Amino acid sequence: MGANTLIEIRSCTSSYGTQIYFSKGKFDSWCVYLKKDGNAQAPHDKSYFKALKELAAKYGEDVIYDKFVQIYEKTSVKCYANVVNYIEDLSQDLEEEDRELFWNTLTTLYFAMVAEENKKFTKLGKRIKRLGIHQILQEDLNISEAAQYSKGMKWRQIHDECVERGF
Repeated sequence: MGANTLIEIRSCTSSYGTQIYFSKGKFDSWCVYLKKDGNAQAPHDKSYFKALKELAAKYGEDVIYDKFVQIYEKTSVKCYANVVNYIEDLSQDLEEEDRELFWNTLTTLYFAMVAEENKKFTKLGKRIKRLGIHQILQEDLNISEAAQYSKGMKWRQIHDECVERGF
């Protein structure tokens, strides 16, 4: 296997013992779960928005947003081990105490964006996650508002909001 071989994955485990994986949800097999200390849960937007805000308070909104965008740009309909490894690499310039939170948050988001790309009949895909993260890190919208922002909106309106922001 060459160095550039892409290995598709449906789960991964961090060096901190956290497992992130796809499993069956209400609608499809793309529900994301985070399992730590034997407890599995499907994370919600508010939980990773909160973690991103915590990291941004320490390292700056632009730094954390840029790291997110690097993962966003590598996201497709398939989940790859090299992207998960890249998230680990991106954490290396953070203080050691923040690396686990960073890995858990960005890897969960990566899996969530892959899931969005695989939603049946999607017109927005991963852009829906980027909109919320852009709102909390670049526009200083509060977490609850960002998590609820697009609920009930037509896809075309959300699309226009994304285009207006350059993605």
